[in-house]
Amino acid sequence: VFEALHVATGKTVALKLVSLPVVDREETLREMFREVSLWSRLDHPNIVRFHDSGIQQGTLYVSMELLAGGDLLRRIRNELKRPMTSPEALEVAIPIADALAHIHRKGLVHRDVKPENILIDHSGDRRVPKLSDFGLMKSYLEAGMSFMTQQLWIKGTPGFMAPEQWTDTRYVRPPADVYS
Repeated sequence: VFEALHVATGKTVALKLVSLPVVDREETLREMFREVSLWSRLDHPNIVRFHDSGIQQGTLYVSMELLAGGDLLRRIRNELKRPMTSPEALEVAIPIADALAHIHRKGLVHRDVKPENILIDHSGDRRVPKLSDFGLMKSYLEAGMSFMTQQLWIKGTPGFMAPEQWTDTRYVRPPADVYS
């Protein structure tokens, strides 16, 4: 992920680049465009905003909102250097829960909620948490219809996965995100 200038708008953005592999090229394309298709449906102040995507010279790119505050795990380890207090945790948990409610109302489930996927935006003197990384997100209303989640594949980050995500990731529903 790089900081870049979006020429059409003149805005500074985060630019995610993904080289297309020689093997499984088609699968990588389908996976990336699925992520972009689902992410582009979301519009919430606590979700990293999607701008644009495409392919340039064999490289997939996704342009998104640039946030200067880093991720939540980095903030806890490097800035706080201690566990978060209850009020500090609530300042993150409540807005992220609201973002997840928005995702769930759209019939989607994130499936990878963890501190590294919560980015911090510094808006003036406020810190605004924003949910990011929608690579494992899928429609739970269309569960089983996606080629992405094969029956025996485990999708998610083990330390944050709900028990039902371990046993049946294909049909996981919103409670798994709440658990995470």
